[in-house]
Amino acid sequence: VLSGVSENYKRVKSILGKYPTNYKQSGIIPLLDLAQRQNGGWFPVAAMDKVAQICEVKPSRVYEVASFYTMFNRTKVGKYFIQLCGTTPCMICGSEDIKKTIEDHLGIKNGGTTKDGLFALLEVEC
Repeated sequence: VLSGVSENYKRVKSILGKYPTNYKQSGIIPLLDLAQRQNGGWFPVAAMDKVAQICEVKPSRVYEVASFYTMFNRTKVGKYFIQLCGTTPCMICGSEDIKKTIEDHLGIKNGGTTKDGLFALLEVEC
């Protein structure tokens, strides 16, 4: 992930080129996005470590960013990743009924993935 292929190095260089050289850490989010897109919608710890190395920051800084944003997946998710809001305003508008319908139809619960790996469901905050 993010290594070994000259095309990847070109993308990394292009991303980092958008920021002053003394602000490489500004590339953490776009580099995590690149890693996730290249790895089927999620990324392992090795990818976060590589991003830390590229941005010249401690790995913990990258882990913080990766765990803060719900757009980043640190575990495998289904090809079709369903994120459903579970906050009170959305519950009032029927999100619980939608979640139950999805769970019943796909046979999975919140945080689960179908056996065929096609669908995953996660409750988030919108």
